[in-house]
Amino acid sequence: RINAWDALLKARAIENLSYAVGVNRVGQDGNGIPYSGHSGAYNFKGETLVFSEDREDVLYVELDAASL
Repeated sequence: RINAWDALLKARAIENLSYAVGVNRVGQDGNGIPYSGHSGAYNFKGETLVFSEDREDVLYVELDAASL
């Protein structure tokens, strides 16, 4: 489902003409369920502002309301 996650985050930004930020966990939980990360932020055109694939990371992005 990670492909859907990536595509739909971009689509939400475009269809709502807004920023979209998706935060997903990474690693394995106590039940052995794996999580693949792919946290990111996108602008109203669906362009990637920041993205972290499959590792634990801290991301920073400045969102500018005037550019919307």
